[in-house]
Amino acid sequence: LLQRVRKYTHNSRSIMLNVILPTEAARALLAVKMLGKEPAGSEVIATPTNFTALLSIFNARKDNQEAANESLRCIANALLLISDGRQIFVQKDVGGGEAMVDLLEVSVPVCLECTAC
Repeated sequence: LLQRVRKYTHNSRSIMLNVILPTEAARALLAVKMLGKEPAGSEVIATPTNFTALLSIFNARKDNQEAANESLRCIANALLLISDGRQIFVQKDVGGGEAMVDLLEVSVPVCLECTAC
């Protein structure tokens, strides 16, 4: 899966959507996630190329929430199990840090009515 995506990482969203069919995206990412639950599998995921591919899948599959979430879970497992992966993920060429800040800005509501939030 990640090899198929690597070729299209820098291309348009429409090309990315044609690489993986919606019906197979979540299942394929589930398989990658299962492999990534083991340190040996996460070592493969925790590379600049694979992190970039998973972020590209996340961005291209925002319309398929299950697939988008699976790509983030793959990243999370690798970050948890591979300490060097954390430094790789935030490298400028990977863009993981910026992607997560953007995700937090969108998903964390700001309550202006109280100070408890």
